[in-house]
Amino acid sequence: PILQDAQALLLELYKRPASVDYERDGWSVAAQDLDRLIAVIPSLKDVAMEGVEHEWNYIPLRRLRVLLQAARLVRVYKGRLCVIQSRYDHFRTLPLPQQYYTLWHTDVYHVDWEAFAGQWRAYIRVMQNYLPLIWEMTEDLEEGEACSAENIVLACIEAFTPLWEQEVEAGESSLRNLYQRYGLPVVIEKLVVRDILERYGIVKAEQPLDSLFSRLLRSEGDEAPALRVTKAGETVLRGEREQDLPCSVDILH
Repeated sequence: PILQDAQALLLELYKRPASVDYERDGWSVAAQDLDRLIAVIPSLKDVAMEGVEHEWNYIPLRRLRVLLQAARLVRVYKGRLCVIQSRYDHFRTLPLPQQYYTLWHTDVYHVDWEAFAGQWRAYIRVMQNYLPLIWEMTEDLEEGEACSAENIVLACIEAFTPLWEQEVEAGESSLRNLYQRYGLPVVIEKLVVRDILERYGIVKAEQPLDSLFSRLLRSEGDEAPALRVTKAGETVLRGEREQDLPCSVDILH
């Protein structure tokens, strides 16, 4: 999904740059161009979102735009979001695995997830600062093996709680029971399971993932939709655990 979405948005911006507005948190795509950009993204084609007034009202577009800027494939120039021609041309000539890796590495190491974490910014910042813990959690996963979103989230909470206790302010740590039951698991599932593992094809859902809140209503004994590790996923995660992979930003130099 990430390759199709990125290529579609890059092509649209290449044909017609988007207007941007500057606000306190930086640049945002202007309202008059939001519907147009949303409409070209393949993974969003079945999502009815008309009349969006601000980029923050549609996080998938903002995340994708931030990713392409972090990879230096697009930039703001004279009030417009434009494709950087030389890097875009190079990106298009790369084999698909290298295009994929460029986006993967940039998203994982050069995009700040905490910007999309709301009140849980400090916890997500710690997770991203210690990404090897996430890769180690996947050590026993092989191609075709089934796992669940709930188990991944619970494993993250178990692995990172000692670090949160050390590095997050003491006042926030008193919320542990609340975030473990409600808020933080939802954020981890969104930012780690959906936006990273599923969106990059590391795991593939046998059926659409339901939300954590809808799962609270599931009858006892009902099984959660399985996530299966893909061949690409096994390869990428093994590479992160075992190798010093190149910085993707340098690939386009």
